[in-house]
Amino acid sequence: MSEGAVGGEDTGQGSLDIDVSEGGGEGSAAAAQQSWRDSLSDDLKANPSLAKFEDVPSLAKSYVEAQSLIGKKGIMPPAEGAAPEEVERFYNQLGRPETVDGYELDGFQPPEVIADFWDSQGTSEMAAIMHEAGLTKQQANHLLSKYAEHQAETLGQPIQQIREARASAEKTLKQEWGAAFNGKMDQARQALHQVAEHFGMTPDDVLGTFLPDGSMVGNNVFLTKLFAEIGDNNAELKFLGGKERRHTMTPDEAKDEVAKLEASEAYTDARHPEHRAVIQKLDALYQQMYPGEEEA
Repeated sequence: MSEGAVGGEDTGQGSLDIDVSEGGGEGSAAAAQQSWRDSLSDDLKANPSLAKFEDVPSLAKSYVEAQSLIGKKGIMPPAEGAAPEEVERFYNQLGRPETVDGYELDGFQPPEVIADFWDSQGTSEMAAIMHEAGLTKQQANHLLSKYAEHQAETLGQPIQQIREARASAEKTLKQEWGAAFNGKMDQARQALHQVAEHFGMTPDDVLGTFLPDGSMVGNNVFLTKLFAEIGDNNAELKFLGGKERRHTMTPDEAKDEVAKLEASEAYTDARHPEHRAVIQKLDALYQQMYPGEEEA
């Protein structure tokens, strides 16, 4: 060691030699890494959440990412277990109507194929559920539209089959009942209401009941004829305005009545006092036996 190294003139150079000793570099690096927090207060400086950030840019990046999760309006979702009032306020801030009526679903038009079977009461119940779930008006309308489309795709073919079965049954009954069709259907409806009332059902519930063969009560020719027969038997016991209810015969019933009248003495004997009345009655029966021929 030189004399200058011990003396005061070369003290600085000697100090540098000592500072670059083993372990001195690691201490300087550690100090540099923590220097960005030196200006913070003691409570922030000691906060463990800041220890993971090596520098200010990394802290800034984390902050920006956190802000993007909050949303443009700065709406924070309620914490788990939040009070119902807080949850309701959150839904309203997102755009949910104040009341169910705000969805404006009363005028909703489902696809035509399921329009006759659409349950408007069910729409109201669904609106209440969507409001409880916090859906906005746009979301509620979109969900209902998609549900209706799904129902149309799923039920469209079965509904079309029901309509075709109904038309086929009506055609069969018109051919069999002829001019008596409307009267027979009135009698069937009267019996249907009695049956429905007896079992605590509505007429539509009865008509919509599926039978073991896959048909519906309302499209079943046999059951429609049975209802008409029940209604006809009941009508024979009733009076309207002091007069018996007028009964229009089916072609087969008219044919049986014609056979009886044509075999009677009043018809075969032109001098019989009731001959003219029988002829008039036969004319009316012929019209019921061959409905539509007069129009043709």
